[in-house]
Amino acid sequence: MIIDLILDRKDGHGYNARNFYFDVMEYRYLTPEDCDAITRAMDGGTNEDISGALCAYIIRQGYNPALCAWICRQDWL
Repeated sequence: MIIDLILDRKDGHGYNARNFYFDVMEYRYLTPEDCDAITRAMDGGTNEDISGALCAYIIRQGYNPALCAWICRQDWL
């Protein structure tokens, strides 16, 4: 799930924006709205757009919203 990708990065696993993008796409069958919003932001948005899409996913899925503060401090591009 996308949350696992986010938590892997938070736990210190290496991050590569290209790999993250394609890993998110693998979950499109579960949450197409979230995947589309995240990948659209990665395609042509700013870091803030990506953080916003990821935080919207966190909130929509009922995960701990405190994670959004960490997400907003990361470079996702």
